[in-house]
Parts: sequence; structure tokens; C-alpha cells
Amino acid sequence: MDRRSFLATPLACLLARAACAASPPPEPPAGVGSEVGRLTRVLLHEPGPEAWKTLAMLPGDHPMLTYGVLREEVVAEHRDLTASLKAAGAQVLQFVDLLSEAIVQARQAGAWTGWLQNHAPRLLPQARELTAAQLIGRDDKLVYHRNERGLLAPLLAPATTLFFTRDLAVSTPKGVVLCNFGHARRHFESQLTRFLFAHAPSLAQDKVVFDAEKENVLLEGGDVMVFDERTLLVGVGNASQREAAVRLAQKLELDVIAVQMPSYQADDGEWEGLREIFYHLDCMVSLVDRRKVLATPYLLEEKFTRRNPLLDVLVGFASLEGYTTPQRTALLDEVRNVGRLVRYQAGSGEPDDALGDRKLVDWLRDQQYEVIPLGGRLAEGENDFKHVVENVVREARFLSANLVATAPGQVIGYAGSPRTDQALRDAGVKLTTFPAPELVRANGGPHCLTMPLARAPLG
Repeated sequence: MDRRSFLATPLACLLARAACAASPPPEPPAGVGSEVGRLTRVLLHEPGPEAWKTLAMLPGDHPMLTYGVLREEVVAEHRDLTASLKAAGAQVLQFVDLLSEAIVQARQAGAWTGWLQNHAPRLLPQARELTAAQLIGRDDKLVYHRNERGLLAPLLAPATTLFFTRDLAVSTPKGVVLCNFGHARRHFESQLTRFLFAHAPSLAQDKVVFDAEKENVLLEGGDVMVFDERTLLVGVGNASQREAAVRLAQKLELDVIAVQMPSYQADDGEWEGLREIFYHLDCMVSLVDRRKVLATPYLLEEKFTRRNPLLDVLVGFASLEGYTTPQRTALLDEVRNVGRLVRYQAGSGEPDDALGDRKLVDWLRDQQYEVIPLGGRLAEGENDFKHVVENVVREARFLSANLVATAPGQVIGYAGSPRTDQALRDAGVKLTTFPAPELVRANGGPHCLTMPLARAPLG
């Protein structure tokens, strides 16, 4: 080596180190590759006056016609969740703040009035001064508007359930999936979310790769779980369609495992099945650590399809209440089919027979997962009917399965499910809880309330 080369080599190394020291630290990776990686960015919406604008007196699809009448204490409960997420190190983005950003950006781009024309045409006269708070329904003048006949005719639909941000979109290893509801009540919330991802500068790194509305499929975020970098779990048959799982596999080039959800469509006055308690997949099961899962017992394992305490309780009450034979058959079929899997192959979307006729918990055990039972384990000598009624179903109704992970083995949940909480802690899971008597009445938990935008890779 000549003298010039000898001197140049250490000089180049010094310059390279100086350049690295001067450059800013890299941005945390966008996207979500698991349900349990360290949470770095998350989108929330703190409920406010828009959530009080509900009338629980009439059936209908308007967002104001909902059974969810919440007290204002719900705000403090939601702030407890926000505080826990921040304490865990997550950057918390608020929907209204991003909506304000998006409105400014859309105005500058000349896209604002066109969006209003398509999605809120009655607000066009207020386009110049319209704010994000008004757009989600916090302005009484726009909601409690009288028409020419003196009747209530809101100028816009208040976003009464916007605080359940998970249902609106899901971040995956490939990018953001926008969801699509099968009922009109949350349609405007979906459009607000599309507007957000199209125009908010704070979401510029979060690229939309799948829009369920454009794909003409029904999909809700509570049914979607990121199992790993190559696989999604998607609950189908209730809020989300099976075709959504197929299209996700094709468009995202990920394996998608469809999990059969309770789906019996009851007539008026008939048994409603399990659909109300287990509306989404995240109401039945929660990934809580690298190889640990919290799961509802008796529904998701093959060994319980013919006989189990939950089925005995349901059939017993069906007999007491004089259910018809078709109703009892529907009940039995419902319990036996819930949790069955079909894997759709990445790229083709073709079903893969390799799983066989498996149920979810059986498959998770094949993947070396420790299964933690919701409601705790049935103790020796304990009455199994009592366990089903007072521990399993009761704590499921309190959304004990609906947990959000902030890191591997660290989760946030609602207070009030002592048997489930103890089972998690016995399994080595660090559980942070907060009282949420109002939020729980809205039938969603911390997983429903959070839209993770980025998690650290598990490695």
C-alpha cells in the first residue's frame, strides 16, 4: 500500500464516523409486524360532545340512533388509557388534531370543497371556516338543525363512535388497510378516516395499500390481527366478510387465516347467539406475548365441539325457554363452528388445505403458544356451570379479552375481571388496568380504542 492510500484509509473512516454522528437518528419503522411488538405510534380519538348526541329511542342507521348512551365520565376513562400508552413510551396521535392538519392541507391543495361536496354537501356554505371539531359533530348548531318544517334535520352525522379507532383502519407489515362497515351508522367515520390518510402530513409515512370500500368487501379492524410479518388473522362471518380475507391475501401478498366468527342471523325475538358478546375477533382472543395468547375457553378447541359446560348451559336454557328444534340446532351449530380456520395463500388467495379442519386455539398450540383461558382455569372441584356463568361469560362481557399490547408480555386492559387478570399474571404477563365502567358499556375495550400505526420489530 502506498503512503497516500495508507493515509486516506483512516481519514475516510474518520469522515464516515463524523457524517454518521451528524445525521439525525433514523425514523422508527412505519407499519406493524405483530400484535405485541413495542408500540411506538398509535392513533386515538378522545370522545367529546359528539358522543353525547345519541337518541336511544328509535331503531335506525343514523349515527345518533344508537343504544350507546354514555356519561361524560367516559372522557376521564379514555384519558387514563392515553396516559398508560404514553407511560409505555408510545407517541399518541389524536384524530381531531390530524383532522385539523388534513383540512389545512386539503384547502391548500384545492381538494377541500370537492371532498365536502361528496361527503358532507350541506356544509359547503361553511367550507371556509369549518373546523375539525365541527366536522365530527361537536357544534350543536350543525347537528340540532331545524328544516323548513321545523323538524330536526342534522346538517351532518355526528361521529358518535369515532373513539373506536381500531375498527376504522389497521396497519400491517405491508401498509395501512382502510376498513368498510356493513351498516350506515359509521359510514361518515370511514370517510373521515380516508380523508385523514389522504391529507394529514403526520400520516405521510403511513401508506394505504388496501381500501375495503374500493375492493367492495366488508371489513372491520377489530377482526384483523397481525400474527407475524407474513400472516394476518381475520375474523369472518359476522362483521367482516370471508371475501375480505381472500382479497387481503391477494392484494397484500400475505397469508391470511380466516377465523369463523359467530354468525347466526336471528329473527326478531329469536336467540341472538354469541354475536353480541363476540362481535369481533378481538373480543374472543388476544395475542399478549411472543408465544402467549389469551383465549375464550370452550369455543375455539376441537375437543369441546360435542360437549362442554358452555354448550350445556346454553342448551339447558334453550330447553327451559321452549326453543324450537331449528333454534336449538342453530345454537349447537354455532358453537361447533366458531373458531374454524381456512388459510388463504399469499398472492393467489387460494384456500390452503394444509391446516385441515382446525380450530384457532388448536392451531396456536401447534405454533408453540401457551394458552391463557379467559375467566381463569376451572379449579378442581369447582362447579363448571358456575365457572361458565360467573367467570367466563361475565368477564367476556366486560371485554377482558380485548387487550392492547405495549410491548411483548405487557398489556393494557379494563379493570374488573379478576379471574382473567390473575390468569394473565400467573402466566408472566404484565397487566396494567384502569376502571372503565362507561367505556365497557359501549362494547369495546382497549384494543378497539387504539389504532397502532407502528410497532418495533420483534427480531
